[in-house]
Amino acid sequence: MTLENRILLKRILSLVAAVVVFLFFIIFINTMTHHYSEETIRVAVKEVLEHNSEETISIIQKKRIPRTGISYNRIYEVAVGKKKSTVYVVTITGRAGPYSAVFSVKNPGTVDFCGLLLSSFLTESHEKYGITPKMIDHWETKIANIDARFGETK
Repeated sequence: MTLENRILLKRILSLVAAVVVFLFFIIFINTMTHHYSEETIRVAVKEVLEHNSEETISIIQKKRIPRTGISYNRIYEVAVGKKKSTVYVVTITGRAGPYSAVFSVKNPGTVDFCGLLLSSFLTESHEKYGITPKMIDHWETKIANIDARFGETK
């Protein structure tokens, strides 16, 4: 092996090692912050639901619906008073970027828009952020279809 080949091999191995270390670092950070991120979203969902309801809200568990894609990876079973409902948190793209929207399914086929997961000091209407009623209707229809196919009994 020539000197040039050794130098090239060392550079390539150094690059590969740096990429592997970087990937392990990213995986480590993701693992360490996943619980905090999930808990933050649960609290925000509870705040949105409490803003729209007089009854006590408690999030029972996170649900997973197979074969629905990344748009439906935040689904929660929620107790509203003594009744249970399913809450979907989906990302809707508004005028200034993506926003997380909360939809509640209390009865099969009935989907209600509850609000956006925003900071508590941002209380303006969703239309100010470019989320139109037509967009909300579109997502309500999609969620109703998903819930009909993969709802509680399925």
